[in-house]
Amino acid sequence: MLSVAFLLPLLLIAIGQFLPISDAIDCFSCASPALHNQWEATGLPAIPPPDRFAFHACDGTGTDYKPCADVCMEMLVAAGNEYGVVRGCMSDFYHGQTTSTNTDKCYFGEYPHNVTIYDPTNGAKTYSQLYVGVRYCSTVNGACNNKFVPKKEAAEGSGAFADTFCRQTQQLPTTACLSCSRHDSAGDCNSNWKETCQGQWCTKTTGYVNGRWMESRGCAPFNPSGNSMCVKTESEHTFDLFDNHPLQMPYSLERCYCQGAHCNGAIHSIGANFVPIWWPFFVLIGIFGAKFSM
Repeated sequence: MLSVAFLLPLLLIAIGQFLPISDAIDCFSCASPALHNQWEATGLPAIPPPDRFAFHACDGTGTDYKPCADVCMEMLVAAGNEYGVVRGCMSDFYHGQTTSTNTDKCYFGEYPHNVTIYDPTNGAKTYSQLYVGVRYCSTVNGACNNKFVPKKEAAEGSGAFADTFCRQTQQLPTTACLSCSRHDSAGDCNSNWKETCQGQWCTKTTGYVNGRWMESRGCAPFNPSGNSMCVKTESEHTFDLFDNHPLQMPYSLERCYCQGAHCNGAIHSIGANFVPIWWPFFVLIGIFGAKFSM
C-alpha cells in the first residue's frame, strides 16, 4: 500500500495544475492625477479599487506596486491638454477576464492631439501630434512597468519608445478603416461610408451621450487589451471637451476594436472580425487621428 507520505506530494502537485497562479509578480499600480476625472482617455473599462490603485505623480520610483496574477501594463495617453501615464495589473482593469497578452510587448504610434508638456530646462512646449503607446511586461524580479514617462522625450518618439525593447516588438500593420461620426442628426456614419483613415486597429463606437445618439468609426495606433473585443458601458463622468471647460454628462456606449480593412463597417451586431473592450467617449473628440468631431 502506498504511504500517505508518498501520496501527499503527488496530490499537491496535481492540485497545483488546476489552480491559477496567484500574485506571481508585482506591478506598479497608479495613474497621473489628471486622469482621475478623465479616465475615459485611458480606454480602460475600470478604475481599480483604492486599495490597489492610487492617483499621484506615478513616476515609477516609489513603492506603489501591488501583487498581480496576470501581466503588468503601462500606457501613455493624452487627456485634455495633459500627457499622462497609467500603470497596473491587467486583471485589475479587466475584471473577470484574462488577457491574450502574456509576453512582453510594446505598441505605439503617433496621433494628433494638442498637449502641453512642461520641461524644467526648456519650459513649456505644445505638441499638436505626439506618441502614445502601451507596454506589457512580466517579471518576478520586481515591478517592471515603470519605463514610460510622460515627458517630451516620449512625446517625440524617443525615451522608452526608442529602447530596444519597444523597437524590437513587431508593430502591427496599418489597415484602412472607415472614418466618420454622427451625433443625432448631425453628420453621417453608415456602413457604406467611403472616407477612411489608416491605423493598426479599426474602431466603432455607438450609443448615447447625454441622451443623444452618437456613432463614430475610426482608427487607433494601439488597443489597451490587445484583443479584438466589444464592451458596453454606462456611467457619468467629467469630459474636458471645450477648451478645458469640464462638462458632466451621462453616457451609454459600446466600443469595439477589430483588425482588417473596413472591418468597422458593421452596423449592429458584431461581425466575424469582432470577439465580445470598451473604448471611451474620448474618441469622439479627435483622439487617434480619426475624424471624431461632433
